[in-house]
Amino acid sequence: MLTKLKPKTGMIFSGGASPLEISSPQSASKKIIISAGVNGEIKIEKENIDYKILSPSEIEETGTLAIFYNQPISFYDIPTINLMTYPLKLWHNLLNEDEFTTSALEQHSLWGENNHTTLDYVDFNNTSLRIEKFWDDGNNVISGEVHILDTAAGRDLFSMCKTGRPGLSSRGVGDLIPDFLHGCKVYGSSKANESRLLASNEEEWDRISNDPSLNHYQIEFQGFTIVDPEPYVNVCWDAVSYPAVPIAAVSLAPKEVLKEYMENNPVEKRLRKFMEASTVRDIDFKKNIAAAVNRD
Repeated sequence: MLTKLKPKTGMIFSGGASPLEISSPQSASKKIIISAGVNGEIKIEKENIDYKILSPSEIEETGTLAIFYNQPISFYDIPTINLMTYPLKLWHNLLNEDEFTTSALEQHSLWGENNHTTLDYVDFNNTSLRIEKFWDDGNNVISGEVHILDTAAGRDLFSMCKTGRPGLSSRGVGDLIPDFLHGCKVYGSSKANESRLLASNEEEWDRISNDPSLNHYQIEFQGFTIVDPEPYVNVCWDAVSYPAVPIAAVSLAPKEVLKEYMENNPVEKRLRKFMEASTVRDIDFKKNIAAAVNRD
């Protein structure tokens, strides 16, 4: 989810606890990742996502119910379900240059909530999780270590993890760049004028971007877009019903339950079909990202 900074090019990005019966610590590896290969072909590989359910004494000491290790939390350089691509440069900026993110990671305070909000901060009344760290995991995937917290919202999330597959989705503030290579149309409207098509290619976009007469226009993108790495501010990762990154989901459900869910859930099928179609375009999409991010 992305939040608007500027009317022309930006947006805010954003795709009942019961008594706890904690068993001894467990771990499992049980998911599959679909990604693009070197030549754009689809690769399906086993993904080592380990989790640990903490013991009562560990919960008391750490305030954490469960930890997911090597957990995919975002894509880079390929589109998400909501047609947005986050360049790898954006994540590198957050890890190496962004003062808020680096400070939050150092202080173990990169919190997240249940469900996205339009706020540019985390509401402690709804905090359910924490990102301990994240990194470039290769294969167009950003992975992280996700902690489910022993809070009211965290216990709700923990309960859902035991029976299903809640998703993870980043929330941030930044600007969008139209992706004309894969299809984007730019519309504009003002109080005096109804919405009209302003650009459908890079040349037209450059022209309207430098036209002062359009400064008062409200701009809308329809189609594929790229998140501009430079002004982007990361707020958090939230737990959501259906993530824009299909593999960014956490579960403590038994393997058989998870397999049946992924095979039979109609929404899951649509997400995976879209993902497969997106990864096939990987090579051309990377070229477009480089051109868009580096343009003057």
